[in-house]
Order: sequence, then structure tokens, then C-alpha cells
Amino acid sequence: LTFNLGVRYELLEYWSEKYNQIPAMVVGQQSQVYPTAFPGLVYPTDKGIPPTLVPFGNRFAPRLGVAYAVTPKTSIRAGYGIFYSVIQGNTIGVDEPQPPYGLSYSSQAPPLFAQPFIAAATGQEHLQPYPIDFPPLNATVNYPNPNINYAPYVGQAGMTEPAPWNTYPYNESFFFSIERQLQRNTVVNLSYVGSEAHHLLLVYSNNPGNPALCLYLSNPANVAPGTATCGPFAESAIYTTASGQTIYGTRGPFGYNYGNDDYEGSIGNSAFPRA
Repeated sequence: LTFNLGVRYELLEYWSEKYNQIPAMVVGQQSQVYPTAFPGLVYPTDKGIPPTLVPFGNRFAPRLGVAYAVTPKTSIRAGYGIFYSVIQGNTIGVDEPQPPYGLSYSSQAPPLFAQPFIAAATGQEHLQPYPIDFPPLNATVNYPNPNINYAPYVGQAGMTEPAPWNTYPYNESFFFSIERQLQRNTVVNLSYVGSEAHHLLLVYSNNPGNPALCLYLSNPANVAPGTATCGPFAESAIYTTASGQTIYGTRGPFGYNYGNDDYEGSIGNSAFPRA
């Protein structure tokens, strides 16, 4: 009977953006870097917000191997190991510049080339931020910038932000085998090999529409006469209930200041073979 035990140590670090142009979204948190930002839109050096995709960290990856000679002709082997990796660096290409450093906008209908912020079919204007007034690149909690007007960005849609709680992906690999010598030159081997991965990077909506609220507002009896009812692609519309209450869209948890925005979050899992 033979045991092989080991552990691998890794100090995992990511690149960081030189000017802290990687905002994040945290429900209920007000930025101290840009005090006029929408609630929930925060920036590196704000409390708990790193200047990178994943904070650096220490990781220990154990290894275990077992080999057992049951008889001179029969053996059993098994192994297990954890292997850490990093989130692919080209995700910065998805984290496009966001307010106030830039603008990312996805039109729900085909726009005109000369006016990309206006839907060609309906004439609906998303926003008109041009020309964008880029701020100085030195804002931190110690040097806040309270002079940014976020009004042109209301209904900001198309942002993709790293989730502040991201962590490192890892893979668990394991195998089990039984080997038997039948004749001098004949060996039979039965093996099972598998792996599971955790904390894989996924992109998912962090401000979706509330289906139950939209269903309620889709009934004309529940809205004021002559006002809009809820339906597909109308999560950001303004509604007036039959009692006179104004509802600024059905989106949550970040609300009306945002449109359809996304997290890049390390919440994915995979398994091979699948059960």
C-alpha cells in the first residue's frame, strides 16, 4: 500500500486597471469616489471594491494518490487533486468604459447610424450624452470628484461589471482504477475518470424585470385609463396604477436608474462526466 500526499501553494494575482476605471455594482452602496453617482454604482477604493477582477489571494491545492497491490496480479489505484486557475484576462474587453469614463449602450431596436441613441422604428431616444465630458483620472476616496453630472446616464444600459465577490475558479480531478493481469501479456484495466469545476465566470443580468409586477401592470384594470401597460421590452417604462401611484419600471434590484446591465460573476459550475 502506497500513499502519495502533496500540496501546491499559489499566490494568484490579477492585473489591475491603472486609473481605477473598473466600476462595480453593489445594491444600496453609495460611491464616495463619485458622490453624485447612481446608488449602487461604485468604484475602486470605495469600500470593498478592488481595482481588478478578483482580489489577489493565497491558495492551497492538495494532491492525494493511493496505490494498493491486492495480490501480485491485481492492483487498485485512486487519485484526487485540486487545481486553481485564473479568470481569462480578456474579460476587460467586455468591461467597456462605463460612466463617467465612457458609455456602453445596447439599442433594443435598430438605430440610425447618424443617431445611434434613437430607435429608427419608434423614434424613442435612449439618451444623448454626446459629447462626453471625460473626468480627470485621479478620483479616489481620498480625492473624490463630486462634480460629475450623471443625469445624462439615467437608464444606463449595457454595462458589464465584475461582481465584487468574485473568486478564483478551480478544478477537482479524480480517478479510480482496478487492474488485473490475466496472462503474461494480457492486462485488463477498468477506470473511472472525472472532474468538477467551480467558480467559473458567467455573464448574467443583475437588474432584470420583475415578471410578477409586469404581469400585474399588463392588466388595463390595474393602470390608470389611457396609460401604458407592461409588456415585452418595457421593463424600463413608467407606469401609473389605477390608484395614481407612479412606478418607475419593473427592474430590480438596482431600479430605474439602470437598464439591462450584467455581472461577470464567478458562479458557474461544470462536471465531467455528467450524472
